[in-house]
Amino acid sequence: PFNRDWIVWAYLFMCLHIILSVLTSSMILASVRVHSKSPPSLEGSIEKNDGNSVSNVEEDDENGGEDVNIPFKPIALSFENVCYDVKASTGGEDIRLLNNVNGCFRAGRMCALMGESGAGKTTLMDVIAMRKNSGTVGGDIRINGFQQEKVFFRRCSGYVEQFDIQSPQLTVRETVLFSARLRLDSNRVENDEEREQFCDTVIRTLELTPLAHCLVGSDEEGGLSFEQRKRLSIAVELAASPSILFLDEPTTGLDARS
Repeated sequence: PFNRDWIVWAYLFMCLHIILSVLTSSMILASVRVHSKSPPSLEGSIEKNDGNSVSNVEEDDENGGEDVNIPFKPIALSFENVCYDVKASTGGEDIRLLNNVNGCFRAGRMCALMGESGAGKTTLMDVIAMRKNSGTVGGDIRINGFQQEKVFFRRCSGYVEQFDIQSPQLTVRETVLFSARLRLDSNRVENDEEREQFCDTVIRTLELTPLAHCLVGSDEEGGLSFEQRKRLSIAVELAASPSILFLDEPTTGLDARS
């Protein structure tokens, strides 16, 4: 048929096809991932009354798994006379945000940058981690005594940002596994099964096993709590087995237990 009337029927067919495809996809996703209406933080928990107080006992059906550790090369990072200048928004003059900062981070140690708000803690971390794309960086930064090289450093380091950005459509385990498959060097694991076991080890370490199959979600639709999202962000970076890990204000908004 070549009549113009068939043009209308073609558009109607396409609209019906799109609607049917969307509905079918929604039904399939709903049947594959069935989640209760309760918050994810309560899933996998049992309330037990001992007479005086009520405590939560987590059911961990995956704790019996064997821990898998992927070795990494220890890295010592040192920096000397680090400076960072940016252009002022008005006037065109240079503003110095970092002025001759010196320091050394030894391998296997946890170091904390402390200071008041606006002291330049995040700026210093961004400069050391080579995350600044604007401004002028000066000074000497060395990795195990050698000059810092951008490609190598990004492969062997991880950075947990202050604001958590994860895909709300993925589960906790899918998010960690995606990071491992994307960033973990294939020469460091024998097969994908070992990579998955390593991800399960990271999830257990961050105490996310009861939430492993829960959607990350969002603030509008519900999902993980703020504290759980923070732990997930750390797990995503640990999944790459980095030699050095930067964390930007990882305890902001959290209590002592978290």
